[in-house]
Parts: sequence; structure tokens; C-alpha cells
Amino acid sequence: MSITGNQAIKCRVSSCKYHDKADYCQLSDIVIGAEKSECKNNCETECMSFECGC
Repeated sequence: MSITGNQAIKCRVSSCKYHDKADYCQLSDIVIGAEKSECKNNCETECMSFECGC
């Protein structure tokens, strides 16, 4: 069985067209955004792995 998703990019957003049904993203890279420019926690970003470098 070959895995088509990028195992370095884990994603649980199953409604995304790039989700490979095994919690992986089929894209080779991703872009992460934020609600504001000076984020303090992951809820202010689109990345749950975010940690503030403050």
C-alpha cells in the first residue's frame, strides 16, 4: 500500500480537497496565516502547532 499524502504535513481537516483520508496533506508545502500580526497563542493562527517566540 502506498501513501499518497505528505507524512510531514499532518492534517485532520477532512473537508479539504488535499486531505488524503489518512490524516495527511497531499501538498508538498502549506501556507499558514494568522488573525493578527502579533500572535500570542495558537488560537490566533491557523496552525495548532504554533508557539509564541515572545
